[in-house]
Amino acid sequence: MSEPQQQPASRAGKQQAKKPRPVIRTEQDLRDHILDLMYDSPYEYVTRMFQIAPTEQQTATLKAMGKPGAHVTVRSGRGVGKSTVMAWLVLWFVRFRKDVKVACTAPSASQLRDVLWPEIAKWHVRMCEPFKSELCILSDQVVHIRQPKTRFAVARTSRKDKPEALQGIRATNTMYLVDEASGVDEEVFVIAEGSMTLPGARVLLCGNPTRSEGYFFDTHKKPEMAGLWKRLHFSSLDSPLVDKGFITRMRTKYGEQHPFWKIHVLGEFPDVSADILIPYAYLEKAKTGDARPYGERVAGLDVARFGDDRSALVIRQGNVITAIQVWSGYDTVETAKRALSLSGLYDTICVDEIGVGGGAVDVLRSTGKVRVVPVNVSQASTDPQFSRLRDVLWFACRDWVCGDDPVNFGTSQKQSDGMSLVDNLVGELAVVRFGYYQGTGRVKVESKDDMKKRLHYSPDIADALCLTFAVPHSARGGVLGVHRTAKAMGAVFGNEQIIPACRCG
Repeated sequence: MSEPQQQPASRAGKQQAKKPRPVIRTEQDLRDHILDLMYDSPYEYVTRMFQIAPTEQQTATLKAMGKPGAHVTVRSGRGVGKSTVMAWLVLWFVRFRKDVKVACTAPSASQLRDVLWPEIAKWHVRMCEPFKSELCILSDQVVHIRQPKTRFAVARTSRKDKPEALQGIRATNTMYLVDEASGVDEEVFVIAEGSMTLPGARVLLCGNPTRSEGYFFDTHKKPEMAGLWKRLHFSSLDSPLVDKGFITRMRTKYGEQHPFWKIHVLGEFPDVSADILIPYAYLEKAKTGDARPYGERVAGLDVARFGDDRSALVIRQGNVITAIQVWSGYDTVETAKRALSLSGLYDTICVDEIGVGGGAVDVLRSTGKVRVVPVNVSQASTDPQFSRLRDVLWFACRDWVCGDDPVNFGTSQKQSDGMSLVDNLVGELAVVRFGYYQGTGRVKVESKDDMKKRLHYSPDIADALCLTFAVPHSARGGVLGVHRTAKAMGAVFGNEQIIPACRCG
């Protein structure tokens, strides 16, 4: 059966004359009519090929992408079916167009390898014959069997050190699909714009809006740019695909003012607040960083002080978090034994010795099996920028996350609430505030007790990570980057009066 004739590229974006209703006399006429419908519309393709009804949000995206030259940008919460829509578009475009190239990209290879490509394979299996046999799903490509060199989709990772990911994708029919678009570096889009503006080229940007800056943000919020895009905004609250338990857990744990709720549920860009210590964009980037571990393996142990708090142990090796462990309900001795049982994973352990932590220090030292560094976070800072050692350690953590070198928060299994320990860490780091002592100009990070009163949970994992910066030298002999940025963040030092950046008490 011959494929419908492709529309000239010069007609892209113009109002199409309404096609006359076809005269259907035979079964062949009906088949040709259905093929015409599927050729012109990815929505018709999905509903007829898979016999399903996409959600309203998915339908809006599919219909917007059905037009030649479509430029569509979608910001959303989690779980609304973005990857599924991308998978449908790949299968539709490669099957129903000739001389076609589709570029699928994301900030991390895992997003393509572990999310998008399995989704493509899942829906390919559900295609009916002969359509299914015409397409072949490879590890990083989708190709048409009859014309593999001129009809294909390819996966390419977009990184700052590899900005040419979307270059060279040129064909009569071109489509660019960008997943987690908020995390794609500006330079990648600048280089890709020459190809993305080809006549008739279709572009879809999708993602959680994790940064209030950059190309993805501009397509939604910058007036001179947003007018060139079809802008779609989807909340997880409105999607039937999202588990309501996820919504409840997010609301209960973080509240509706937390960046997690705004970004991953409402699909809103994060607020830019002058008193937030670590901007959310850096934390999100660290979840997929490609850093490799090096040097001394340093553990930080934050011992629970109260019944509803958790003891947390974080192990950092250079720019990589290699392990996160949490537990509750243990006394000091049991906590020390738990930390000791993990001693094969670290070289040095830094323990907050204030209060119950002092007992853990004594137990660990008594074994003689591990190098223990007791840390009194309340002691005065020797650096004139800061009041206490705790402030120094928090700014050291900020410098580490926000520095020029890639950082990797590692991976951790999902917990019973559906969130991972890495998610917990990001959630704790994202809301820490800082301010200045009036009269001295010294920087103060919000206290743990104040954070708990404000957030209704304790930043145990974040505090454990900060403790790892109490070891000033790595095994490679270099001084770790510490507290470089207090002044760069706008702090004023000297005799001037300092206006507090937040109510830190």
